[in-house]
Amino acid sequence: MVRMQIDEMAGIEKCRCVQHISEHNHHLLSAQEVRQLPAYRCISPEEKGWIRMCKEAGMTISIMMNLMRIEANKSLSFTATDVRNYLASTGDTTGHDTQELLKTLKDKHEQDPEFFYTFTVDCEGRLEHLLWIHSQARRAALYFGDVFIFDTMYKLNKYDMLFAVFTGFSNHGQTLLLGAALLRNETTPTFQWLFEEWHKTVRINPVSILTNQDRSITEAICSKLPTTKHCFCTWHIMSKFPGWFPAVLKEEFESFMRDFRRTWEVETVEEFESVWHDHDYDEREVAASEIKHDFPMEKKASERFSHYAFQKFQKELILSAEYVFQDGKVSHFQHPDIERSVTSDAERKLVQCSCRMFEKTGILCRHALRVLNIFNVLELPDSYILRRWENDLGPTSLHREYIRFQEEKEFSGSEVEKWKYMLLLKARSIAFFLTSSSCLRDKIDIEFDKLLEMVTNEVRFT
Repeated sequence: MVRMQIDEMAGIEKCRCVQHISEHNHHLLSAQEVRQLPAYRCISPEEKGWIRMCKEAGMTISIMMNLMRIEANKSLSFTATDVRNYLASTGDTTGHDTQELLKTLKDKHEQDPEFFYTFTVDCEGRLEHLLWIHSQARRAALYFGDVFIFDTMYKLNKYDMLFAVFTGFSNHGQTLLLGAALLRNETTPTFQWLFEEWHKTVRINPVSILTNQDRSITEAICSKLPTTKHCFCTWHIMSKFPGWFPAVLKEEFESFMRDFRRTWEVETVEEFESVWHDHDYDEREVAASEIKHDFPMEKKASERFSHYAFQKFQKELILSAEYVFQDGKVSHFQHPDIERSVTSDAERKLVQCSCRMFEKTGILCRHALRVLNIFNVLELPDSYILRRWENDLGPTSLHREYIRFQEEKEFSGSEVEKWKYMLLLKARSIAFFLTSSSCLRDKIDIEFDKLLEMVTNEVRFT
């Protein structure tokens, strides 16, 4: 190791050695090793032009490197990582990638007219905002768009754009993509445009929407979805706790987190204060799917609910046996001091609990089920079986009902024109369910030809 010092003598700068430690010396790097040092790795303008051309031709980075290595007939002065970083730095929403994306969306729309996309450009002609919704999402939104999560946590570093997704869940508890968007910024006008376009396309009024804590999103929802209940996601809220409280609470932080979770079930400020440190007796794991009873209410629910919804309902039904009903109040037999208020109409088989579980999830709570049992309501009333939780909402039924929805919402005309329109939608439905099987397509072609021939002959002789 050598340490050098620059001195100025008579106006001339000179270097002199001030320290030398031979034990810290090493052999010089080889030419192959030197090129790995950041100071020696560079891509020339000519090489950059070649890389861009290869990228537009669809080549992978490994193929690019091999071709350039063969052409140069020597080791390259850069690595595959350098090429990857260079391509990432050249992202341009006015160029080739944008045109390819819009062409892909246009082709998708031509293949599937129910596929929807829309976009805006800024004053410089750059892609600003883009929204797309698949036809399957439009159909699913009819029943499963009542509650969804709007997530803006993702970002495309290459293009400096926000990636936003509309996520719902089906009657089987499966995640559904109800729409996706690329956004240039996170301003209120941007989210207003997005919610307005999404709402016009799916044409439903969501009951609830969960988002992170963003003022722009809140203002946009109030403006464009005024009847929708806006909720903050507890995961986003609690993810901030570790940065706020550990320094203050120290060893009590973990117990604070447990107590905080237990307050989610409370209904009033007074109850929040009273149960802050109480044990949450309602939190228990029940393997409901493994417990079988011959209750009439359970039997009907198993026939109507999806498996996912039935498990939720069965858990509440089993636990309802542990509750006592008296003077309009329902309480657990081990904790009579904590009560739920249940209003009921025995004649009309209506119940409403202060825990509002049915309003939140669409599944009756254990407290309401207890009251129905006391009133000898042996079968679950149809009013408490929401369509979104029924087990017959498969892809085929969703598509069939979506066609009826389209017919009712979009068409106005004579009966004959309405019938023609419905026939076109049915034909589109057949095309939608076509698989990659050429045999199936050939059969459909043959049947259509027979039908066309029959209709032609009928018209010719009438």
